[in-house]
Amino acid sequence: MDAETKELLRLKFYKLALQLNAVILLAALTVMALFIAPEPYRFPVVLAMILLVAYLAITFPRKYHETKAWLYEHADTKKRGQKTAVNRGSFTGMLKKMKDEIELMSRHIEVARTVVDHQPIGIMKLSELLALPSHRIRYSLHVLEQMGYIRASPDGAVATSQASRMFADLDNDLEDLIGMLTAMKKTNP
Repeated sequence: MDAETKELLRLKFYKLALQLNAVILLAALTVMALFIAPEPYRFPVVLAMILLVAYLAITFPRKYHETKAWLYEHADTKKRGQKTAVNRGSFTGMLKKMKDEIELMSRHIEVARTVVDHQPIGIMKLSELLALPSHRIRYSLHVLEQMGYIRASPDGAVATSQASRMFADLDNDLEDLIGMLTAMKKTNP
């Protein structure tokens, strides 16, 4: 992400944070106005504040999702020193997401294989062996643990019997996916 895009992201994030804080502050002030405002003005003031809070609270999710979509469009498209297919214009947004998921799954499988081969193994050693940042290793380990392929031990990550079954079926499962993709490619005009 270049400096101009980062600055624009910072501004967009600042606006979102400001709007969310305004919702919280105005909601608190509305409750206070209910008790503090003079009697003839209490109802109109509280009603106006409730409407303003409602408007800000309703528009916040839309602005959040717009900002998230903008960030996704402007995020770096370089991974491991290679340009992704999006830069070459050959993938639609949907296929880009699928490609990203496949790359993520590939990393999870790579981490699982390394755990099987070097267990018990810690995050730093995995990071060193796979040449990946520790936060990515940590995320992959979390996903693999949630899926039951590894478990934590005092000495590091250890593979479970489910990991063995996954690797036993992996080639067949990948062949099924390749077959599905090949069929999609053949039906494309």
